[in-house]
Formats: sequence, structure tokens, C-alpha cells
Amino acid sequence: MSQSELGQAVADANRAYDALKLCVDAVGARALVEDPANRELLEKFSRGADGRQAEPGWDLRIADLLVRQLDVYERAKTECIEIGESAKDGSIYAVAQRAAALGNRDAGACYVAMAWSMDRAHWHDAQFRDAYRMHAPAIIQAGIAAGDWRMVSLAQVAAGESPFIDMPPRPGEPENPFWQAPALKWLAGLERDPVRHLALVRLKQAGSVDASWRTRYQRLGDEIARSLSPGQVRSASDWANRTFQTAFKGRREINNDQTDPLTCQ
Repeated sequence: MSQSELGQAVADANRAYDALKLCVDAVGARALVEDPANRELLEKFSRGADGRQAEPGWDLRIADLLVRQLDVYERAKTECIEIGESAKDGSIYAVAQRAAALGNRDAGACYVAMAWSMDRAHWHDAQFRDAYRMHAPAIIQAGIAAGDWRMVSLAQVAAGESPFIDMPPRPGEPENPFWQAPALKWLAGLERDPVRHLALVRLKQAGSVDASWRTRYQRLGDEIARSLSPGQVRSASDWANRTFQTAFKGRREINNDQTDPLTCQ
């Protein structure tokens, strides 16, 4: 494939992904923005002098989310033939995988995190599950090489236990689609490997902004290391240090208190 052909393929894949994602995302957006409590929150949010009027217990992140979801819903009403139909058949996953294979990191994160709901039949479709388990490892690997922290979190789940089991959504926050049981089941242990798990924990330790989280990852890593040989521990640490410097340019960018590493953008 020539460079011009590759460029066209990338553009076509991204265009197809963006169009279908809008229509699928609109299903969840509609449910959020049509909820009476959320409509009231949006109205309060828009009344402040700067559009961000603070009140006791106010969480601007929730209001920001609702504003973004309202934008998705309004766009979809004009750009999608019928909101909802395309969300049921799981076709978004094949489109996302194609875009991810051509370098779209956001599509890759959404694909691996199983960010979109499907009907029950597709969750139990062995062919669909096998395709996911075939494609997910390569997408994760490419994402880490490109410096995507979301893929480090997803790789942790594939290599061992979920790092999010003790981190449920805060009260009032929409539940992250990643918590769907089928997604956890398909990803968890996909590439079970305690050495890789340790390496990923050490990488997140290096990349965390907050010292308390670096301490937390240090303790988790030490616990995993107890079952490994000194050579395995050294190999994991070497990989983490090398990857942190090369793929992530030595930048601490994980703010566990304010960012969701699995945000599907």
C-alpha cells in the first residue's frame, strides 16, 4: 500500500468510526440529558455569570460531562438516521478495531475497554468474543508504545487483577461502562502474567503525579514481587523504567484523583 493509499485508508476508517460512534454514544447521552434531575443541573450550570456557578456540593466535572453529552445528543439528532438502532448490534466494535489498527488511539481505548453496550445475544456470541480476544492484545501493545496511559491500565487487567475493583464511581457519577461484567470477564487474565503485571504496576508507580499513589503502587508491586525470582523482578523493573523513559518521555501524567484512565473519548 502506497503512502497516499494508507493515508486515504486512515481517513476513511476514522470518518466511519466518528460517524458511527456519535450515533451509538447518543443512546447513553439521551438517557442522561433527558433525566429530569440532570436537566435541572444543566439549567443551573448555565445560569452562572461565567457558565460555572458554584453551589454547595457542586461537582463541575458532572456538569461538564452533561454539557458534553448534550452536545453529542444534539448533533446526533441531525446527523444520525435513528438514534439507538446502531447501538444494539455491536457493529461499532469492528469499526473501532479497524480505526485502532490504523493508529486511532481513542478508538483502541474504547474497543479494549468494551465501552459500548450491546444486546444480550452479542455479549454471548463466541465469534465476537474470540475476535475481541484476538485483537485486544495488539491494540494494547501499540497503545503503550505510543505513550497511552489508558492502555497501561487495560494491560494491568489483562495481565492480572483489575486495578479498579476498589475504586467504584463517586456518588452521583455515571457508572463507567468498563464495569460491565462481560467486559471484565473477557479482558481479565487475557494475558495473565505476574512478571508483566509487576512491570505495569512499576510503570504506573513511575507515572503517577501524586506521591500517595506512587506509594500505593510501590506496595502493590512489592506484594506481586514476593512470588517472583530476583531475575524476574529485575526484568520487570527494567522494562518499566525503559518504557517510562522512551514511550512516556519520563512524564508523570497519571492523576488518579481527577482523571479516569479509561475514558472513552
